[in-house]
Amino acid sequence: MDKARIADALGLPRSTLTGELRLHFDGNSRLVIEGHRGLQEYAPERIRLRGRRLCLEVLGRELALESIGVEDMVVVGEIDSVGFEQG
Repeated sequence: MDKARIADALGLPRSTLTGELRLHFDGNSRLVIEGHRGLQEYAPERIRLRGRRLCLEVLGRELALESIGVEDMVVVGEIDSVGFEQG
């Protein structure tokens, strides 16, 4: 049984066992990202970071890091879009 199925069977979020990114939005002004693997780019209009299998790109205006930890970070500002890329 793979990790995703185990998480489903236990009623847990898949990201808990698979190491995938987990995103929590507070409207379009705050984004909590769990499970990141490092910051790739940081600018007021664009923040990019690595996940386990995906890269995450946040686009907007006046973007800033409210906090950054080993596994989580908080992006604040006017978030226009969030996208994913393989690798």
